[in-house]
Formats: sequence, structure tokens, C-alpha cells
Amino acid sequence: MGRERGQSEVVGVVLLLGLTIAGTTVLVTASGGAIDATQQRAATENAENVMTLFDAKASLVALGRTDAQAVDLPRGASGTYEVRPGTGWIELSGENTTLVPRTSLGSVVYENGETTIAYQGGGVWRSQGNGTVAISQPEMHYESQTLTIPIISVTSPPGDRRGSMRAVITPSNVDVQLYPNAAQGNPISGENLTLRVHSAYAEGWASYFRSQFDANATVSNGNVSVPLSTIGERGTTSLADRNIGIRGMASGHALTELNVSLAAGSSKFSSMDATFKADAGSRTFRVDVQKPQSGNVKCDGDGGTETLPVRMSYSNGTYYQSWKTTYTGYCVDGTPTLALNLTSPTHNFTYEEPSKSPFGDEAYASAVRFDQHMPVDGNVTYGSAAGATHTAPADFLTAHYMALVRDNTAVSLEIYRGNNAAADFDSSTATVDYNESSQAVTFLHASSNNVSVRLT
Repeated sequence: MGRERGQSEVVGVVLLLGLTIAGTTVLVTASGGAIDATQQRAATENAENVMTLFDAKASLVALGRTDAQAVDLPRGASGTYEVRPGTGWIELSGENTTLVPRTSLGSVVYENGETTIAYQGGGVWRSQGNGTVAISQPEMHYESQTLTIPIISVTSPPGDRRGSMRAVITPSNVDVQLYPNAAQGNPISGENLTLRVHSAYAEGWASYFRSQFDANATVSNGNVSVPLSTIGERGTTSLADRNIGIRGMASGHALTELNVSLAAGSSKFSSMDATFKADAGSRTFRVDVQKPQSGNVKCDGDGGTETLPVRMSYSNGTYYQSWKTTYTGYCVDGTPTLALNLTSPTHNFTYEEPSKSPFGDEAYASAVRFDQHMPVDGNVTYGSAAGATHTAPADFLTAHYMALVRDNTAVSLEIYRGNNAAADFDSSTATVDYNESSQAVTFLHASSNNVSVRLT
């Protein structure tokens, strides 16, 4: 019995020691994982500070304020630093021209596990998993329709481009003016622009552009596209080309004036059939001017006036809205002329279904809520249905619908006529004005600034 008791005590001690060792192992392993995570986080935070300092010193070199700068890189820390010339590019082009040719950006990168801290294009980016954010913004500025792009490109001499000791930054080829140049100058006009960046940190670039330009930057396969525009002509222009072009208009109720003086053709409006139409995707805005309710506008003797029916309509591709009113034709220097002020605050339209749809088989909306441009829209229900508001002023309606067909700050209002005798567009004019978009560019200054980065 005593012998058995002794054996049991020994077994108990062995089991106790085994449990103690196992528990200690689990504790050490768990603690080790926590320590590793803490060390990695500390190393990454330190790398952010190092890259921010690198950014500041690289800017001094790139912008010609010093001949050389150096940044100490942490020794013995987890993660690695690497210079990667030729990674990423930037360009700015118009519809038919190239303003800033495709220019390499290069990068200096710190990697630690799934986290990357990178200097590129004068900015510092943190990439982790599927997300990228800007720690320090690029050297790019936009103010008062002036876009300044000092492109900072990273190059490196042949040799070891990886290390954790010291980065030496020297100028390679700085302050090379890309725009304006001998063939192109300021102000820029006449076309929409697209700023493009190709980068491993595309999402971060896109977020930066959205905040900088209030622009709809898009990302696809590492390519960032930012739609910009120039300011179109404002003031009074001829309708000889049958187009009213608006470019660089702000969002919302930005149109402040659209006043058309439409000269009659040989029929003196008796066969008037003219349409002003703008499209953006499935959305269409149109204004139809019809022949006078009785006879022509006569300009003999003391002259005369005549009213012409005008209908304003909008379709979203599924249903349409429609308003009616009349405008006055009168004599100007012996020529019958229609004064079509579509931004008059005192000229009202009435919501009413037309006898024939201007949009084919689309359904008519007997009531529609205006809430797309708050607070200006007022969240009001308009229409011919009971309880809806039936009338609205021309300036409110035109600004509302033009905002809905605005595409990349631009609206192209094409003019069509049912017959050649209806109107004389060569003698007709339109006066246009609008608030400018924050995406509009009138002046551009772009330069290439190469810096050489050597790890020692």
C-alpha cells in the first residue's frame, strides 16, 4: 500500500510539472506574438516618421533649395527600405492634345509584413491590405483655376537599392519646365482635361484628388483618372454653329444666365420648329419652340408682337417631366425676333402633360419631387397631380435641369430646327453665364524634378 501511495505521489508531481511547463509555453508563445505585433507596429510608426522627414528633405532638393540632403534609416529594425525607380507615372491630356507628357514617378518604399510606407510623387502613402491613405500630400496645388504640378521623380544610381542605414538625396535634373512651353501656353481653353496617375497606391491618390479638386476620381487596375475642364466661353455668342457650349460649370444650380435672341427665318416664325437639347447618359433636357398661335410676327408699319408656345421637358430615361409657357416675338430692326430668356426669375412655366410625348414611349410623370440639389430645390413636389405645385419660374427650372445633364462640368446644348425657314441662326445669339467649377483649370504650370536617392 505504501509503495502504491509513493508511486501516485510521483505521478502527481510529474503531471503537475507537465501542466506547468505547458502553461508556461502557451504564455510565452502568446506573449511573444504580442511582443512581435507591438514591435512591428512601433517599427511601422517609426518608418512613417522617417518617410515624412524624407519627403520634406526630398522636396528641398527637388525644388532647388539645397544641393543634397540625407536621412538616417533605422538600423536593425524590422522591415526593409528600397529605392524603386520607374514605378508609377503621371500625365495630363486634353481631348486632342497632351499638356504634360507621361512622366515617371519612381518611389522609395519601406515594407514590413502587409504594411507598406512609400514616398512617391512628393507624397507619403501608407498601404495595408486593400487600403491606401496619404500620410503626407503630394507637391501639387490648385487655387483660383491655377494648377501647379511640380513632378518629383525618384531615380537611383546602379548598385544596392536596399538597406537600412542612410538615404542620400541629390538633384539629378530639376526644374525642367513642361508647361507652358514653346508650342503651348496659358490660358488653357476649349477642351476637357484628364489627369492620370498609374500607381501601386492608386486608391490613396484617388482620395487625395477627390479632396483637392472635388472631382470624381476613378480607379481601375492601378490607374487613377481625374476629369478636369477648362472654362468655356461666357457672355454673348453667335448661334451660327447651332450649339451653346458650357464648360467648367459648378455642380448644383450653377447656371445664372441663358438668354436667347432667336431671329426669324424667311417664314417669319410661321413654321417655327426649333429644339434646344442636351444629353448626359440616359438623361435628356430639351426646350421646344413652336410656331405662333396665330399668324406671323409682322414688322411693317408700327411693328407688332406675337406669342410663341414653348415647352421645357426632362427625361431620366424612364419617365419624363414637361412644362409649358409662351414667349413673345417682336421686331428688332425690322426683323421678327424671339426673346427666349430661360433664366428669367419672373417668367413662369406650368407643369402639364403634352398632347404628344417628346420622348417616344416614355411615361409621363404626373408628379415629381425636386430634391437633387438641396437646399435650393426645396424638397418640393411639382406636377399636374392633385396637391402638387403647378408652376415654377424659368430660372429655377433651367438651372435645375441643366445641373442634371451636366457631365464632367460641361453641358452641350445642341440646337435643331424642323425646317430651314424657321429661324436664322446666323443672326441669332445667346448670352450665357454660370458659376465656375472647382475642377476648372485656366492656368497650368508643370515641371519635372528628378532626384537621385542612394542608400549607403
